[in-house]
Amino acid sequence: MKRTATIIPLLCLLTAMSFSQAAENITLDQKVRETLELGCYEGCGPIGPRLLKVGPADAVSAVVLHLAEQYRNAKAGQQSEEYSLLRASVFALGKLQWKAALPLLIDFVTRTDGPQEIVVFALQSIGEIDAEGNKTVLLGALKSQDFFTRRIAAEALSKTNDTSVLTELEVVASQEDHLDQSRVIQVLADSMRARMRPIVK
Repeated sequence: MKRTATIIPLLCLLTAMSFSQAAENITLDQKVRETLELGCYEGCGPIGPRLLKVGPADAVSAVVLHLAEQYRNAKAGQQSEEYSLLRASVFALGKLQWKAALPLLIDFVTRTDGPQEIVVFALQSIGEIDAEGNKTVLLGALKSQDFFTRRIAAEALSKTNDTSVLTELEVVASQEDHLDQSRVIQVLADSMRARMRPIVK
């Protein structure tokens, strides 16, 4: 009887702790969702710092990555909450510098059936997290038929310290069909060259 009397309060305590932990997780998930749903509207401020106010960086980043994985197949469309969360999550992962997100981000870039907007946000996030370690993916994106995609890839690559990448950027700039587009890529190459001046002779 005494043993039963001891076990029951202990089970109640463990159950209460479990519910409390679940409530905390739900609250964090809801807060992250609400922050992402605001997106990058004018006056809201940068999304990275806003997310980090919601909770610990690792926990918040894990929730954002989970949302990106959950809605990875969402299709672009008006009033699509799933797609809006996907777009905001992919964009935010770069701001959070969450390296665990790299495999998913690379998948977004290399898959052939995803929205181009998600490809662009994924490239941007890859560049913010680890451009140096993902040069192959970024160089592949330089061959895209979409100029905005090429530009985002070039921006990411310009952060690296590889002279062969610099040469590739200058080649791409020279091959652009429109002068204004060529100038955009060339400015990035020039900035990279200036930063690497002690390396580049």
